[in-house]
Amino acid sequence: MSLIIAFFTALIGIPASLGISTNNPECSTSEFTTLMYHHVREYDILSAEARNISVSPEEFEQQMKYLHDNKYKAITSHDILNNTVPCKSVMITFDDGYYDILTQAYPIMKKYKYV
Repeated sequence: MSLIIAFFTALIGIPASLGISTNNPECSTSEFTTLMYHHVREYDILSAEARNISVSPEEFEQQMKYLHDNKYKAITSHDILNNTVPCKSVMITFDDGYYDILTQAYPIMKKYKYV
């Protein structure tokens, strides 16, 4: 299992006690989850080490679909600086500018309206 999937699983298990409301779309909070991706690529032929820093396009799409279906809002640093972070927020980040982010992640994020 890749580290990305393990981290994403932690997102699903966030307890309500963290102050994240799921029933009030007007609420705001200072807490949010950050998802960090390194590579979005097929990794069937990659070494175990390379798999730990990669997520497949299929897994990435499942994750974006989950966020979309559960009404998570993508935020930017602008939202944080202006204290306008809505409840059920997620910051989706990429630690490098690899080409697969443009060719694999971007179309999926666009499909689910996260860009």
